[in-house]
Amino acid sequence: MNMTSTDLDRLVAEEKKLVAIEYQNEVWADGTLEGIEPEIMAEAAFATALTELIRDNGEGSALALLDGLRERISAGEFSSRSHSAIIGDPACLKSTFPLPRSPEPFS
Repeated sequence: MNMTSTDLDRLVAEEKKLVAIEYQNEVWADGTLEGIEPEIMAEAAFATALTELIRDNGEGSALALLDGLRERISAGEFSSRSHSAIIGDPACLKSTFPLPRSPEPFS
C-alpha cells in the first residue's frame, strides 16, 4: 500500500491525539484520586486548552473547536452510551478545527 503525504499526516495526527487522550486520562484519574470534582477539572482543562489554542492560533480556531464540540455533544458522541471518545477510540478523534501549523524554524 502506498501512503500519500496526506495519509501519513492523518496517521501522525491520529497517533498524537491518542497520546494526548492518554495523558488527559492520567491527569483526570490523578485529580479524581485527590478529590477534585469533575466540574472543576473540566473547567480548568477547557480554560487551559482555550488559552493555549487562542495564543497559538487565534480566537477563530478556538471558536471553531467549540462549534465542533457543540455539534458532537448534540449528536451524543460523549454520552455514556457512546463514551468511546473518552477511552480513546480512534474513530472519535476527528478534528473539529484545523490542525495547528508547525512552528516556524529559528532564523
